[in-house]
Amino acid sequence: MNAMERVFRAIEKATRGGRFKPRMRILYTLTDDTYSHLLFEAFIKYERKFPYVEIEVLFVDEGLGRDINSVRKFCEELDLKLNIVSFRDVFNVDLQHLQGSWIFPDKCFLCRYLKRLIMVQYMKNNGFDIVILGTYLERFIVNSILNLMLKPGIINIFNDYIAEPFRRVSLSDIRKIADDRGIKFKSFKCPLKSRIELTCEKYVNEVLDKGYFPKYAMAKGFEEVAKRIKP
Repeated sequence: MNAMERVFRAIEKATRGGRFKPRMRILYTLTDDTYSHLLFEAFIKYERKFPYVEIEVLFVDEGLGRDINSVRKFCEELDLKLNIVSFRDVFNVDLQHLQGSWIFPDKCFLCRYLKRLIMVQYMKNNGFDIVILGTYLERFIVNSILNLMLKPGIINIFNDYIAEPFRRVSLSDIRKIADDRGIKFKSFKCPLKSRIELTCEKYVNEVLDKGYFPKYAMAKGFEEVAKRIKP
């Protein structure tokens, strides 16, 4: 099984769970990262199996200098409607000017929460049925650890509205797809990334690289823990 086949298999497992139904309007969140574009292309190809689903793209701009033009070009090439909402539109300030609090002491956690808040509000206000995130396996594990460490249950309030069909897709598979297509892998480097986020990423990468736990088993374990935590 090649890398793209593994991606399709992950999408198939996710769509088998009943989250995707006929005549649904899907809001797919996109970033300027290469992995985000490649996973979205895979989803579009797989989506042809149920062409009755309507898809639009949402780009959430934190005000950190992301390449919005690359996202516009990507959506134009695929003839998809792009919707853009910025932190400034919603909160009147960019992310770096938002202050943390005792509820959200970590800015990365605050960013994840507020982006999900924006996504779900946009979904509800514009008649969409579900939000799709392009979260790959390693990112899913890091997010799960931080969610459990910082404020268990708070992120879970969005679970009924959000799907992560790529949470079993390894970053190595995404890089392999990029290499096979001759695409330079680009990843946004956030200037505000917190110490706890960097430490967690380093720890997870070390654990996975040394093979202490199978990646999929590790992700599944966090999924089961998350189910038991109520918001």
